[in-house]
Formats: sequence, structure tokens, C-alpha cells
Amino acid sequence: MKKVLSTVVALGCCLYLPSAVLAGGGKKVSDDMSREMSDLRAQLAKQQAEIDMLKGQKSDPTLATRLDALEKKKGYVMAGNAFIDGVTLTGDLRERFQTKSYNFYNDSDASQDGFSTRFRLGGVWQNKAENWTIGAGIATNIASANRSPEDAWGGVNEFDHSEINLDYAYAKHTFGDYAVILGQSPVPYTWSWIFWDSDLRPQGATVAYGKETGIFAVAGAYGAKVTNIDKGDLVDDVYGENTGLAYIGQVGYKDKFSEKGKYTLAAGYHMVDQAYMNEIARSTSDLGGYSVEVGDLYGDVSFPVGPVDLKLYGQGWLNFAADSDKGVTQSAIMGLGEDAEGNDMGWSLGLSGKMDQVRFAYSYSVVEADSIYGGYVDIANAVAGTTNVQGHKAGVGYDVTKNWALDFTYYNFENIEDAGVTKLTTVEDVQTYQFDVTYKF
Repeated sequence: MKKVLSTVVALGCCLYLPSAVLAGGGKKVSDDMSREMSDLRAQLAKQQAEIDMLKGQKSDPTLATRLDALEKKKGYVMAGNAFIDGVTLTGDLRERFQTKSYNFYNDSDASQDGFSTRFRLGGVWQNKAENWTIGAGIATNIASANRSPEDAWGGVNEFDHSEINLDYAYAKHTFGDYAVILGQSPVPYTWSWIFWDSDLRPQGATVAYGKETGIFAVAGAYGAKVTNIDKGDLVDDVYGENTGLAYIGQVGYKDKFSEKGKYTLAAGYHMVDQAYMNEIARSTSDLGGYSVEVGDLYGDVSFPVGPVDLKLYGQGWLNFAADSDKGVTQSAIMGLGEDAEGNDMGWSLGLSGKMDQVRFAYSYSVVEADSIYGGYVDIANAVAGTTNVQGHKAGVGYDVTKNWALDFTYYNFENIEDAGVTKLTTVEDVQTYQFDVTYKF
């Protein structure tokens, strides 16, 4: 660059000098040449400074590493904070047609059908130097429902717009094989599909331990709902609020028994505290402290059978706190009498498999009325309620491409015991058909 500019200066002098002499005045020529030389030197210094700055940036290993990651890593977005390594974004869009058929105890029937959209987008921000991660996601849903991300077409007005709400947001600190999660996160426990609705995100604090194989453990305390027990007292009704808590723990072991075969065994316990259950009962009296305390056992095994990758799983549970003498039970709310102790068990058995682009699944589940808190159970199986139900779930899917899939799911659930006197328990059985088109990105 210096050689080029020196040549330019020399040529400029050669062209300028004759014209200046013809115009007359040697002193004037000298002054003009001095000014031109000064300007050219200033331009040279400025350009050399820019070159030095660019060379310094190129030699910065941190910048080079980040640029390489930006080019090579799919889904990588550069973050503004130099301490954040990057953002990984994932999401999906699902369009669904669903139809439900209801049969009532009075031999009448009804059906409902409609279309819905589910859109989800989530991101993970990693700080590897400090071993923490921020995760957050948004999804379509109706804020008042706070559960299903399905947004019904024309649910309020003609061609109305979908609502987008915060689905989860959490911070995760990692210390070797240990992790601490603060906030609202996807479910960190290993359960069957019906035991806990996958759309529910526990909100609180979670501590976890585990490796790819071997022993793992997860425990957490979660603020499920602000409760208010209506006792007919103005002060208690207005100011008598408390946070209903859920406590969950699980310990297990996972390993491989062959190149493609693996298994998981786990034992868990969770409790829904008295304040939470008392408000759900909507009683105007002191309920005496009824709670839900569930112990469960879970196991699964995966292995290939010829061209099919197969998975078998099972889970059983028991509510140790089911006691009709301690207050209004879920059995009583459903009009099934006061026999909570006789409705305190549940189980689910199932299988799933994949062969090339074809997927399939089947399960049979029994959820007695007081075996588990109904607010956490997958609502897709709901008949008169989310508990006191038993039935089948079956599905088949086809992966058109890696990120585009077609699915059909069928539910057939009925009440275990005949319904009571309340309005909500007049449904005898429900059949649900779902047709899905899903795109992942």
C-alpha cells in the first residue's frame, strides 16, 4: 500500500509541476506541492491504521472461533453479549383436525369437531465459561386455559388470530454431573404419557444428577397455584392466600444391554399439599387436611426386532394418602361416594415402534378416582373427569421427510365406576380421533 501511494505522489508531482510553471510563479508551485504532499500523507496514515485494525481482528482467536461456529453450526445465531456462546432455536407447527363422540348415561350422544393450530418456538442460550444456560419458549394457547397449546380455528370470532404466550423460561446451572434448574421448565422426570400431561411445565426449583448411563436422581419443589380457601369469612376470603405446592422426587437406573438395546428403571414419589387440595374441593368448611401422596414405579426397555425398533413400558402407582376421613376426596367430588381407599391405584402399559418411516404406538391405562391428582393427568383421555377412567390409546404415523410428518391418534376411554349426581359426571364414555400434520424446524 505504501509503494502504491508513493507512486501516486510521484505521478502527481510530474503532472502538477508543468502546469504550475506555465501558470507562473516558482514560490506558488512550492506552496501548492507542499499542501498536496501533506494531504496524501494524511490519507496514507488513515488507510494504514484501518489495515492494522483489520489484521488485529483477524488474528483474534476468539473472533475466528465464533465466525467458524457461525458458518458451520446449523441453527446458530450470534448473540450480542460476548460471554454468551450462541443461541440454538427449535420449533414446530402442527395443524390438527379432531372429532369427539360422547355417550351419556341417559343413552343420548353428542359430537364435536374442529381444526386447531399449535405453534411452538424455543431457544437455548449457553454460557459455557460459567456453566449456565437460559431456556425459553413461546407457544400458541389461550392464557386463561394455561395448559393446552392448541388454538382452535375461529374459537372466538371468524378467522380470529392466535394468541402467543410464554410456554416456559428457566435457568440451568451445571456442576459436572449435577444440575440446578430455576423457573418453569419442560418435565424433567421419566413417566408414562398419562401420568403427567406433557403440556404442563413445573415451575419452581429442580436438582438433578445423572450421566448417560447409570444412576440418576431428580427432585424438585414447585409452586403450582395460589390458593384461597373459602370459609365464608371476609378476612380469610380476601387475604387468606397461600401457595399450593407440589413436591416431586425420582431415583432410577438406566443402561445398555446390547449395542442397540437399553432399559430404564425408576421409582418416584410426589405430593400435592393440603392447601392445594382443599381449594380444589371448593368447600366452605375446614376439610381436615386431605392431600395426595403418590408413589410410583416405572420401567421401559428398547430393542430391535428385525427391521423394527421397539419400546415397551409400564408404570404403576398408589396414593398412600387416600383417606375418606380426611376431607372431600376426588371420589366424593365425582359423586362416587366416600370410598377413596378403594380408588387409590393406577397403571399404564404400552409399546411403541418404528420401521423406516412408519411409526406406531398403543397403550392401555387405568386411573382410579383418587389414585392421582386429576389436574396433572393428560386431559386427552378425559371422560367425566381426568381420573376414574380406563381405556385405550392407539396411533400410527408416517415421516414424509425428516421434518414433516403425518399422524393419526385414537382414544377410547370410559368411566371405571358409574357416574354420580353431578353434571360433570353424566358422560359415560368418549371416543376421540385426531389427524395431525406436523412440521419441525
